[in-house]
Amino acid sequence: MAGDGGSRERGNPIGPTARTVGENVSRFRSQLGFTQADLSRRLSENGRPIPVASIGRIESGDRRVDVDDLMALSVALAVTPVALLLPATRSPQDRVELSGWGEVSAGWAWGYALGTRDLVDVVFTGDDGRARWDLPLAARSFPLWAEEEVRRFYGLDQAEG
Repeated sequence: MAGDGGSRERGNPIGPTARTVGENVSRFRSQLGFTQADLSRRLSENGRPIPVASIGRIESGDRRVDVDDLMALSVALAVTPVALLLPATRSPQDRVELSGWGEVSAGWAWGYALGTRDLVDVVFTGDDGRARWDLPLAARSFPLWAEEEVRRFYGLDQAEG
């Protein structure tokens, strides 16, 4: 509460994905030879300013990255947003923790993030008890303008009868 002198935490605590983003920002920044100030300057030039102190807090896992920050950081660091979201591992068998899912293999996490591995243990059903999705994960992950081609690819363009 305001004025009670105690600290107040809003929302959920910082989780494994936020910590991974921070670690990856630091790693990719270092690989490019950027200082935190260089990255901050680049972000400002790209229209999404993040102060140097905030970059330090992101890298240390003390500050969340919202989706706009994530996209801007990926552009500034010349990597995909997925590269910032998932842990860097040496082997696809390495175990990683995903927010909202728990511990999985790195290979599974990357497959899911890239749309090639579905959440096979999760059943999505509608009010009528039928599956909500008539397309696999990869197809549901494409933009709307690609729907017709994706339906053809998965053999779902025939009229259902």
